[in-house]
Amino acid sequence: MTIPLIVLALLMVLLAGCGDDEPGSGPPVRIGGIFTLEGDLKDSTALDGVRLAMGEVNAAGGVDVGGTRRKLQLILADDEFKPPVAVARANELINQRGIVALLGPVKSTLAIPVGAVAERGRVPMITSGSTNPATTAGRRYVFRTIFTDDFQGAVAADFARENLGTKTAAVHYEASSPYSSVLADAFTTAFEDRGGRVVATTTYTADAPDTAKGLERLADKDFDVLYLPNTNVDVGRQGRRARSLGIDATLLGGDSWSIDAYSESPAFQDSYATAFWAPELANARSRGFVDAFTRTYDRTPGAYEAAAYDSVGLLTRAIENAGSTDPTAIRNALDATVRYDGVSGTLLYGKGGDPRTDAVVLRAADGRAKLDTEVRPADVER
Repeated sequence: MTIPLIVLALLMVLLAGCGDDEPGSGPPVRIGGIFTLEGDLKDSTALDGVRLAMGEVNAAGGVDVGGTRRKLQLILADDEFKPPVAVARANELINQRGIVALLGPVKSTLAIPVGAVAERGRVPMITSGSTNPATTAGRRYVFRTIFTDDFQGAVAADFARENLGTKTAAVHYEASSPYSSVLADAFTTAFEDRGGRVVATTTYTADAPDTAKGLERLADKDFDVLYLPNTNVDVGRQGRRARSLGIDATLLGGDSWSIDAYSESPAFQDSYATAFWAPELANARSRGFVDAFTRTYDRTPGAYEAAAYDSVGLLTRAIENAGSTDPTAIRNALDATVRYDGVSGTLLYGKGGDPRTDAVVLRAADGRAKLDTEVRPADVER
């Protein structure tokens, strides 16, 4: 071989290692993400948790797939908080973008139909926000890193009866929302099972010009607690309206509440909401997460950030256990998971995608949300 040919051969070898992948690494693992990216209901908190977790995996060299390190690549899609759009984006990610797994959506209204797409496409999906039981029911490819609404509703009811000593309640919820309606039913059933009485229930729909209007029908009734299992934007209006109507019952809600923001409002002082996790619970696992998140985003993480962070960790471990990026192999590894110790707590899986995990009750007071009570599944099981 002549000198020029030798030089050319060496150049070709060097250039072969100058692509997007590091020498010795494989192609990126394409993970789909469906989130609401704009508007009042955007999922910026959950998305921050996902990005932090993926950044840490990639900074450590990537995920080990059968002995080869591969970086994670997030392929984002905006669901626009519209179920038809979410379904279209999921089909696009699965059928055209070559994803091996899907993270999100966060909201049950979107996660339920997207879960059907994931099931048909045989691509594993992990939601870090949808608590509606229908999201995973009868589906082999859909998982979550949080509790379900039947448990969350029981936690709220038990807290109202046992911790607050309330005897009567009223409920105002969005009838057109799977999240709100199932949570309202779960709370009502559990509250009455525990000897309480729900004296009135009012509803509204998502397209209502005034989502607090039904509260007028509660103004002349006597009750101890007002349960508002609704979206963050709606709850803010409803709490203020309740107080303007002279309703002085304790306000109580679910994980959709932005209770940190509410804690600055006089209407929400000493109100309560159930959640997946609180930063005060930071242990050896979660302290590092809290510190890293605070350094990266200059704010303290909440429950949605922690659960989203755990969704990446759960998926990464499943890929490594599978030793493959084949979606069915990843799904089988997820299904074989018995225990995952995440930053949001310990997730115990049986058969199916719903973990048994703890809950917390947060209290709005003095301008911030405070951890009030930790609740384990055994505490509320009857």
